[in-house]
Amino acid sequence: MIQTYRIFFVDPTKPAMSYVGLVFGDGVSADTRVDNELSHKPPNKDFAAAVIEHGRYAFDWEILGNYDTLLDALKAEAEQIEYFRSWHPDHGWNKTRGIDKKRLARAEREYCPGATIEAQLDAAIVDFRNNAQADWSPYDSPENENILRDIATREKCSIFTAFAAALEAGTFGRKGG
Repeated sequence: MIQTYRIFFVDPTKPAMSYVGLVFGDGVSADTRVDNELSHKPPNKDFAAAVIEHGRYAFDWEILGNYDTLLDALKAEAEQIEYFRSWHPDHGWNKTRGIDKKRLARAEREYCPGATIEAQLDAAIVDFRNNAQADWSPYDSPENENILRDIATREKCSIFTAFAAALEAGTFGRKGG
């Protein structure tokens, strides 16, 4: 799970200060990360000094978001740091604004956007032709392929299901006639 989180003072008499963080490693959660940061592995020396001065129980935390990709999480983390102004020494303990360049490079290498509907249908048509060649052969034409695509898109079903629906409805024209 890729998450952003915020650690902040619980005591309303203290200045409204925050630390915005990101957790994305396998087997790591915001819960364990926050526990470490409030116990023995603070993210930086200023935050460590605040924990020593006020004690770990002067802080609380919240999950700000859950993300499918590191790239989305990095963008959200940067926005949240700006929102809480936690990069400013009077408002928080983050040391930088924007997205960490090393993490951004990693996220961009790993990012794989979802395939378009058109690309998914192209792949499904190839699979259908390979696996249902004898059944499809009498109907194999661009017009009939478009009928399959339309049914699959409209009904949100597989090309195989669209083929069965088109046969049942008598929608296909025969190839070459």
